[in-house]
Amino acid sequence: MKIKREELLNELYHFATNGHGLVVGVPGIGKSYLLRRLKDLLVKNDILCFIVKIDNAYDSSDGAIANELGIDGNWIEVLNEVELRNKFKAVLIFDAFDAARDESKRQGFLSQIKKAKSHLKEKWNIIVSARTYDAKKSTDLVRLFSPHEDVGGYSTVRKISVIELHENEIQEASASPLLYSFYSKSTPELKEILHIPFFLKILEVILMEYSDESIEEIKRYKSETQLLDFFWQRKIDETEFAMQTQKFLLWFTRELVKVKTLSISKSDLLKTGDSEMFGTFERLRSELIIDEVSFKNARIAYAHNIFFDYAVSRICIEHDYNSLLTFIYEDNSRAFFLRPSFVYFFTSVWYENREVFWGLFKQLIGNDQKEVQLFVRLIINSTIASQFSSVEDLDYVLKLNGTSSGDESIRNILQSIRFVRKSSLEQDVELLLFLSKNLQFVYLFEFSFLLDRVINDGNKVWLEAGGEASRNLLSFILMKRANENKSFLDRIGSFRGVELVSKTFATNPEESKQILRSIFPLVEEPGFDINYFTNLADDIKYFVNEDPEFIGEIYKVIFSHKETSDEKTQMGASVVMNFISNRRQDFDMCYFRLEQFYPEFLAASPLLAMITGIEIVNKQVYERRAQLYAKGSFNFEYDGKISTFIRDFSSMWGDRRLQDKPEELVEHIIKYIEELYSAGHLEQAENLVKIYIANAQVGFLWKQLMGLAVRLPLMMFDIIYPLITVPQFLSSSEVSYEVRAFIEKTSSKLDQSQREELENVIFSAYSDDEDYGVQAALSAFAPESLLTDRAKKFMAARETIENSKPFETSFSVTPYSTEEWLKDKGVNVDNPAVIEMTKTISYLDGFTHQFLNSTPSYSESEAYLNSALALWLDFEKSEGLNEDLRYTLLNSITKTIAIISRNLSEVQVAHLAQIKKIIAFAFGFVSKYDQDQTEKSAGQGYSPTPRIEAAESLVYIYLNDGTLEFLDLYKKAITDVSSVVRYNTIKTLPHLFNKYFETYRELLFERLENEKDSFNYAALLAALYFKNGRIAEDGSEVIRLANSHSGLFERSGPFVDAYSEILLWFLNYPEVPIAYQTLMDGYQYKAFCNSVIFHLFKQIHTYEPVEDFKEDASKVKLKLGVIDHYIQKAGEDLKSAKTFTPLSPEVEQALKVFDEVVMRIYFALSRSQTTRHNQDLPAIEENRKHLYFLTKPLIEKILHYSSQTTENGIMLAHTAHYLMQTLNSTISFDPKAILSMVAEVTRYSMQVGYTFDTYAIREIVSLTEKLLADHRDILMQQDSFQDLVSILEIHVRSGWVDALELLWKLDEVFK
Repeated sequence: MKIKREELLNELYHFATNGHGLVVGVPGIGKSYLLRRLKDLLVKNDILCFIVKIDNAYDSSDGAIANELGIDGNWIEVLNEVELRNKFKAVLIFDAFDAARDESKRQGFLSQIKKAKSHLKEKWNIIVSARTYDAKKSTDLVRLFSPHEDVGGYSTVRKISVIELHENEIQEASASPLLYSFYSKSTPELKEILHIPFFLKILEVILMEYSDESIEEIKRYKSETQLLDFFWQRKIDETEFAMQTQKFLLWFTRELVKVKTLSISKSDLLKTGDSEMFGTFERLRSELIIDEVSFKNARIAYAHNIFFDYAVSRICIEHDYNSLLTFIYEDNSRAFFLRPSFVYFFTSVWYENREVFWGLFKQLIGNDQKEVQLFVRLIINSTIASQFSSVEDLDYVLKLNGTSSGDESIRNILQSIRFVRKSSLEQDVELLLFLSKNLQFVYLFEFSFLLDRVINDGNKVWLEAGGEASRNLLSFILMKRANENKSFLDRIGSFRGVELVSKTFATNPEESKQILRSIFPLVEEPGFDINYFTNLADDIKYFVNEDPEFIGEIYKVIFSHKETSDEKTQMGASVVMNFISNRRQDFDMCYFRLEQFYPEFLAASPLLAMITGIEIVNKQVYERRAQLYAKGSFNFEYDGKISTFIRDFSSMWGDRRLQDKPEELVEHIIKYIEELYSAGHLEQAENLVKIYIANAQVGFLWKQLMGLAVRLPLMMFDIIYPLITVPQFLSSSEVSYEVRAFIEKTSSKLDQSQREELENVIFSAYSDDEDYGVQAALSAFAPESLLTDRAKKFMAARETIENSKPFETSFSVTPYSTEEWLKDKGVNVDNPAVIEMTKTISYLDGFTHQFLNSTPSYSESEAYLNSALALWLDFEKSEGLNEDLRYTLLNSITKTIAIISRNLSEVQVAHLAQIKKIIAFAFGFVSKYDQDQTEKSAGQGYSPTPRIEAAESLVYIYLNDGTLEFLDLYKKAITDVSSVVRYNTIKTLPHLFNKYFETYRELLFERLENEKDSFNYAALLAALYFKNGRIAEDGSEVIRLANSHSGLFERSGPFVDAYSEILLWFLNYPEVPIAYQTLMDGYQYKAFCNSVIFHLFKQIHTYEPVEDFKEDASKVKLKLGVIDHYIQKAGEDLKSAKTFTPLSPEVEQALKVFDEVVMRIYFALSRSQTTRHNQDLPAIEENRKHLYFLTKPLIEKILHYSSQTTENGIMLAHTAHYLMQTLNSTISFDPKAILSMVAEVTRYSMQVGYTFDTYAIREIVSLTEKLLADHRDILMQQDSFQDLVSILEIHVRSGWVDALELLWKLDEVFK
């Protein structure tokens, strides 16, 4: 057989000659064969190509690769020296990357591939082949072949996939017409199997070598096992040397099973000294069943992994229950390592002897050992799922439906059906319909999932059965939901049940309607599940054309309910991320979905939808807005029928409603009618308008209709004119504006009688005392067009009024200006003198805003200084001015002078004297606004006053010329009763450090001893500076004084943040041991403890150069000792706790410490970190690894204490999630230990429901896939393998089918 695959080969040729990349595909798909053909094609076109067979190389060394390439010397240098013969680069292929089983070999080849990409990039394209699974899940391969700028996921990798054979490729591959003819007459199941080249080759061998009638039976095969059975029987069991062959294969296969590899050393065979075995080996090799592999053919293996899998099933596994159990118990990993073999075994038994199969099934499910139960789920159930073809095949299990063992078996079989195939088969539909007639709670989730798949597969033949099963499902749920499983049943019913019945509505509209209608009464239940109605509102799209009347019924039911409860609800089911909503908001989603769908309802059934919408709006507006004004309602005749107008004052709210979803239905109706008019469908539009008029009641509906009439006045004139001749209609505030606009736009169309009629109606519409109403209405006519004497006389004495809405609202936001503030305080801001003053204030405000946080030069400030001094002269003369005006003047002057005082070096002496005078006066000026802020902390915000502004400048004036008067004022300010004044003084304290150190030190220590405000204390700590040689003495004193304020330690805020940072800084100075002790003692204060943890990890920067990071590592390790102490204290509190319901303050603090430490470790180990300048910098991987090992003891200690808390251990979900993410992101640094830690986290967090959380399973899926792709070597170790199995088992028990799917993949470890 020669499988040409020319199209794929050409694609591969183009791929290989245009850059580096991956060649991926499933096992047995023919990757290596295609790569050999690619090499031939490249060489034929004068493009140099070499293949390194990784599975043949004895290791990943340079020598091994050179041997594989057949070259001497350094292979990189040799390949770099080649001369290219044309414009194309040469191609170097590393084939079978996944064959590197052990970690060292795998990492070695990764390094070699990376080296080749780097050093050979000018002349060679590097191609690597791997199984799809390895390529997808290996972060190393993804990084290696991602674009330089985007080290992203698998989707970014340059790759080409080797897919299953196409129909035409099978035909081309057939060496004789017999093979393709045989294929064409086979079952669909066998055809699918033959799309894999390996099995097509097996069939070819059978057809070429055997011609008896028994081969016709093959056409009816449905499994690869049956095909392999036939092949094995003819090639092994029925040959002349059957006994010798079986003896050899028994020895060989058992050796492979024992060492858990796919090949053994050839020396193992030679050591037997058995010449008969040697002969058998040669025969099997000639039959291409056994092969020599690796460097110099030093090892022997089955020619294909599939042969190995099948041989184990045939040779090593026995039909006897006890023998089977012994084989499993000998090594618990066999259920995974040998899973394909067990599947082959049980498939053979399924077809050969169904009685034996069900006998083994019965005995195995009766064994309560977890290893056996896992075996049943993974192996036997998958066999049943893949091989049954009718309900009768499952009779043994189905007759147990309704029993605990039967229900669990059915659930497991349904789970297996989900995994063994991506889409439904006819037998699945038959099974689901059968089960739907006697459903059981245990397998309801799996049943609903598969039923959803059946319906979404789109096979119309199955839709009838799917519809019946869907109705049975929802009926079962609604009937059983009153029991203790109500929450679970409602979740299935509201999501899957409602949707599936809706999707299959057309298969039986009447029954579907009845079952969906039975949901309606739920709205009367206290705390009913709102999802039934939100999903129904979303699913009506599936049957809008089948039963529009029922759609209208649904609209009425939902809009008639008003959910008033603000009871909190959880959005999603996460215990990690709790997003909170409430019942009222949840039910509002029903309104939103119906409103969004309403245009489709209108399009499907315009008349019914419009009547439904109008009825809803009438009811909603009346109940919420109109019933208070119902006495203002009136009836009138239109088109021979009585219409109603209910006053609702919508002229006040109709144009600015924000959340009134029912009212929005009207907008859709109006838009629909308008589109009909625009499209020329006048008759249909007019009929709908008449029905609208017959059904509308509340003023809002009439207002919307008149709005449309104003936009289409001529088209709608005839149908609207009768309305505006109704006096009460014309004068109603809800529509009066629109009526006048309509008259204005249609006045040219009015004939004489209509004009006279309208003029008379206007006078009759308004009472005598509503003169304005008549005037506004008549203003709609041009004055010269008035006809009646009464109208002419009335308007002759009045001006025409421009039409305007009765009510209009608007708002704006503008700064509160000085002028507005003064005006509110009673100042005459129109006084010329005041105007000049406020102009100067505005001028100075520009300066103070510009230099609020900086220091201006003298040239930048000189003009403003002159203006401020001039304004000061006005202030000195202002004794008789308004108190608030004087305050404003002084505040502006002081603020300006305070900024200028930051740089007094060039200020003239005369001006300096004025500055001193102003600042001294302002500091002594205690306004009423100062008195109002005496008790306020600066951290809470404050309004600047002259006194507060002056306090900042006192130190600058003292520093300028040493005036003792200002030192005294400064000392007074720093101890002032006002904490804001103290704050503005404290923040300037460091300016004294260099020139007046002793004064600085005296004032600093006085404040450290006596300051009570935490915000000010934080400012004091920020003002700390130390002289060389005095850090030990002064630092210790600072800490002693700060420690005396124990009350400040107990509140989160600026003090604990500032103090924790200072103490951590002091750890760099061993001569200040009190700092370390203070940190260690800090555990007793919750806020302080958490702040220390936060700031400690914030100081760790993994983006620093490696050498700098390593240099700081010893300091980091010392600081982590503090965290270690906190963990120990927390752990001791947890161990001594008597109860965890409710949590005591000590337990709550302990759990919070664990959580904070874990969360900060997670952020410190992130792959990027944000600097204090909000710049994201990538972490250096070597630094991350170093930090992981520094923090590993902390993690282990947290796990230790978590294990000793409660009988089964406990860890908060939030803590578990951050720890899981941390371990997941660092798995490559320490895979074995991390896997063990993940197993612990899983066990302890299970107690609080974390394993039920979707966040948990995401992390587990990601972790497992990384292990299978990059760290299979550790899974060969029994303890690590059991750790992973236990993790997945817990998640399987938590209901995650994803975990079960991962369990199914564990055989990947050994392939």
